[in-house]
Amino acid sequence: MILKINPYVEMGTGRNCLEDVMVCAFKSMDKHYELFFSESWSFGYTTHDPLIGKRMKIKRQVSYDLLQNAHGIEVKYHKTNNSSSVLDIIRTQIFTYQSPVVIYLDLFWTAWGSPDNYQKNHLDHFCLVIGINETDQMIYCIDTIFSSQVQALPYEHFFSGNDGDCATFNIHPEDCVKDWRSVFERITKKIFKLNDVQAIQKFAVDFKNHFDIRKEIEGYTEIWKSPIGEEIRNVIFGRKGYYEALLFLNTKLGYLNDLIHKVNEIIIQWNIVSGLITKLYYLDQMGKTADYRVKISEKLIEICQLEQDFMNTLSNDFLNNEKTFYI
Repeated sequence: MILKINPYVEMGTGRNCLEDVMVCAFKSMDKHYELFFSESWSFGYTTHDPLIGKRMKIKRQVSYDLLQNAHGIEVKYHKTNNSSSVLDIIRTQIFTYQSPVVIYLDLFWTAWGSPDNYQKNHLDHFCLVIGINETDQMIYCIDTIFSSQVQALPYEHFFSGNDGDCATFNIHPEDCVKDWRSVFERITKKIFKLNDVQAIQKFAVDFKNHFDIRKEIEGYTEIWKSPIGEEIRNVIFGRKGYYEALLFLNTKLGYLNDLIHKVNEIIIQWNIVSGLITKLYYLDQMGKTADYRVKISEKLIEICQLEQDFMNTLSNDFLNNEKTFYI
């Protein structure tokens, strides 16, 4: 039996493999999920590491309580003794409830994954199980990172690659929230706790004076696997998550258009920074000399001003003068 769930891939979100397959499941349920990613807007910075990327301190989280209370989706994690127990859960969810299951699957046993990892490296990964064939001993999976097609996973690979971990979904009534304004205030006040605009300014100064692309990527196969690449992606993930939450909340509140516009502009500028760092990396790989440090630093200072303006607007017009971080 294979559920009628199509792979859903959305580029540029910054989501990891677990979050990606969950979104695929949410989409198949025709459910909203925007508040799940709404509380990761952050930026911190230290000077205690020689690498600029490791100085960045970005706090990333998902909000399971908002997912359940606002969107009606409960995620239940199961840590069983072995993969055989997970297979029993898969059977129950697929055959009885027609519901997908998220499974842990070591990339060493993921045949459709990267050839650099299959039968070579043990790395954490997650897939969405949408079907099972007991006769052929196959499990059918969606893997939004490595494939746009449904993939067949032999029992043998599943038993070797799964460590007994999986997650299932329960659906509850939507709109349990009676006060959407309080939800907006909750996710917005989190920004004031986690986002230090002065830290972005320090990052900009250090980037101009000390950034060395070769040192930053030493030991990594590509820029986006390095600390600077991962943290820039996390920065964009947090702001995009808040942006999508605002779009959803605006359908309930109706007065967030100005904030939506400001956040969208901030995301655009962070994406430009991401693109410039990527260009710097590839030019260096081709042996071409190009110093984008000043240009990127100037763009980061511009972002400082945009984020400060945004936080001032939040404080003055929406949150009764919540504390801000002035640059």
